[in-house]
Amino acid sequence: MIGFLNKEMSKRSAMLAVFLTSSVWGVLWIPLRYIEQIGLKSLWANTFFIAIPLPILVYFSARTLLRDKPHHWVYLSAGLMVGLGFMFYSLGLIVGSVTKTTLLFYLTPVWSSILGIIFLGERSRPRLWFAHLLGMAGLALIMNLNQTGLDLELQDVFGFLAGIFWSIGSVIIRRNPKANYLALNLSNYSFAVIIGFIGALILGLPIPSFDAMAQALPVGFIASCLIFLPAMVFFFRIAQYVSPAVVGILMLSEVFFAALTASIFLGETLAALQWLGAALIIMTALIVTTSDDQNT
Repeated sequence: MIGFLNKEMSKRSAMLAVFLTSSVWGVLWIPLRYIEQIGLKSLWANTFFIAIPLPILVYFSARTLLRDKPHHWVYLSAGLMVGLGFMFYSLGLIVGSVTKTTLLFYLTPVWSSILGIIFLGERSRPRLWFAHLLGMAGLALIMNLNQTGLDLELQDVFGFLAGIFWSIGSVIIRRNPKANYLALNLSNYSFAVIIGFIGALILGLPIPSFDAMAQALPVGFIASCLIFLPAMVFFFRIAQYVSPAVVGILMLSEVFFAALTASIFLGETLAALQWLGAALIIMTALIVTTSDDQNT
């Protein structure tokens, strides 16, 4: 797998891979909900889930991270930004509105486009901005947003900051295609665990018992190490040679698959407008992946 990832895929194949990788994240709620039911509540569940693959990442990439001095700043800055983005997003889902946190986080393509123009020299493309609008419309419909849902509260800043931090991290990764993507993942996971641990303590969440962690470990290992870690490694590698704005748009597949799996496993019926929103997200992905301009 490592040898395969070292080679760059065609842009359209890479974009399809991002869409599918993000789709895997859309079912993240299933193992997380199981872990929470065992006794690792809210932010502890996310932190535990992310901490499980750390020994694997340390084994395969710690030496590279330490020896690759020219890219030390990349590992530190990108890992910190993506780690902050991931944990602020999780925190927003816990202490704020799920709908508003998701909507604010998925302004990521907009921030990525602006930062890409400034720092990567990318050109502003009407087709890309149309995809932004279409994707945001689909997201608003699938999240069942209404007028009262637009009222922002202080805790909604977590979703807003999450999108900005994630975008900054994506731009740093894109600017440094020669950085080791496994070392990037080690840095990201490490920062995310540290931030999650500190966040849980600040929120005053009780530390889970050893028995609860031991009981959650088998499911957590299968989901985190065998499913989500490969998806994250794949994502980081592709983010090194695909525009952050395009990556951000394709990440909307996470919301689509989260809603779809919730309707299947939890019996949550989707209204007609929500299905329309799902269709708009798929249409957005098709617009981006079939674009003749592969440099957007």
